[in-house]
Amino acid sequence: MVSQSSLFIELQVQNKSLSVIIPAFNEKEYIGDCIRTAKKLRPLEIIVVDGGSTDGTPDIAEKAGAVVIQSPKGRGIQMNKGASVARGATLLFLHADTLLPEIKKSFAPALFSSCIGGFFKFEVGDESKSKRIVQNFCNVKRELLFLA
Repeated sequence: MVSQSSLFIELQVQNKSLSVIIPAFNEKEYIGDCIRTAKKLRPLEIIVVDGGSTDGTPDIAEKAGAVVIQSPKGRGIQMNKGASVARGATLLFLHADTLLPEIKKSFAPALFSSCIGGFFKFEVGDESKSKRIVQNFCNVKRELLFLA
């Protein structure tokens, strides 16, 4: 029997069915790392939808290997614009400051099912007390809403 992770890799290599969409606005500090972690999924495409950045975000995204398109500013507007041009059967939306965890095993079932949504456990990379409070609140809210 083939493992889920090897099925995931096989799917990515053969079918290239995943489009990663990243709405961005002035994210030069984060966008390169976000794209680099998204590349681990071996997607068909990584689309950065820029909302008019003035800090060089589009250039950094292109150099990191993403396709950059322009859109009016607004997360929902940018996400919809990205979805409208995406070629993949599965869409993964990421915040520009997101670094993906090792998710191949947990992500693979969604590619083989009728799953219409998903999420990751929220974790901040900062040890400050205020950010840990936000992290804990988000994860408790997820549990209370039965999203886990």
